[in-house]
Amino acid sequence: MPNGINFNGSSIAFPDGTTQTSGYTPPSTDLVAGDGISLAYDNVNDDLIISNAETHYILNLGSVSGSVYINFGTDRLIQTLTLNGTATTFTKGINWPSSNTLSADVVLRIVVTSATSITWSIVNDWFNQPSAGALGVGTHLVLLRAIGASIIEGHYIGSKTN
Repeated sequence: MPNGINFNGSSIAFPDGTTQTSGYTPPSTDLVAGDGISLAYDNVNDDLIISNAETHYILNLGSVSGSVYINFGTDRLIQTLTLNGTATTFTKGINWPSSNTLSADVVLRIVVTSATSITWSIVNDWFNQPSAGALGVGTHLVLLRAIGASIIEGHYIGSKTN
């Protein structure tokens, strides 16, 4: 038996060897559970196939300076970048919510190799802002939360000194 739940006719066999023989009707078509999860029924092998199609890739922006556009896309929720001492301004890029009923989060993982002066033009409202607009050497985490179409909150999570 494969790892996971096996549907055999009208019974369900669990990985621990237990079964349930009532209350189950196998689906006849693919089901979509939403948010990247899909379910499909394999009639040949009598199996329910659960897939996670949702992908949250890490978008590596590389070594950046000057004006840096922070974009929001459904598949790019974590963005990494390196700052090397050159003044940098973080600016709102594309794909952020355009409706006041939507919200979105982007996590920035910022590696600083040389103390860097930064400007957060992307952020309208700060919670725990990095001190004096500068990031010291180390790794820093920042959460950018879009609240509707007009406000992006900045949440400085903290740093880990190299």
